Amino acid sequence: MTSIATKEYVLGIDLGSNSLGWALIGLIDGEPAQLLRAGVRIFEAGMDGDLESGQEESRNKARRDARLHRRQLWRRARRLTKVAHLLQRFRLLPAGNLHPPDARQDFFNRLDTEILTSSWFAAKEQSGAFPEPRQTLPYILRASALNEPLEPYFLGRALYHLAQRRGFLSNRIRPARKNDDEGVVKQGISELRTRMQAA
Repeated sequence: MTSIATKEYVLGIDLGSNSLGWALIGLIDGEPAQLLRAGVRIFEAGMDGDLESGQEESRNKARRDARLHRRQLWRRARRLTKVAHLLQRFRLLPAGNLHPPDARQDFFNRLDTEILTSSWFAAKEQSGAFPEPRQTLPYILRASALNEPLEPYFLGRALYHLAQRRGFLSNRIRPARKNDDEGVVKQGISELRTRMQAA
């Protein structure tokens, strides 16, 4: 190839999934005239699996998944601590240390023991209305709160249990596809609300 003196050039870059191609083209009067240099760098893809069929997976996926799991655990523990502090502020839970998760678990174990040894729970246990009452204490508290006034700490324990078992709220933009059961569920909720207000 003969060398032509050019003052202007264009650098072209082609970025692929595991390669980087480049070419330096000389220009004369703004038109491509000469290939000055070209090359390619091949590097290892950051994916594992079959790239051709689209079945590849990032090598960092396991690390990302582990980080996501840690964040979810941290957020859940933080949310439960905030709920417990809020219930303490409104005197629905006794004073106590809630910050490390182990201390919070000990706190609620002591509160459950206090409720299990109360006369209120003894009456519920003797009524026979609740199967296995010692294993289902938070659910008994939640059910009883619908029909009768509870001691403040008992109500706080029921509310904390609701926070532990909260539902999933999707953040998708599109509304969910309507199905036939949706109207039945909404009607049931409306009827339950009416019955609760009447009681």
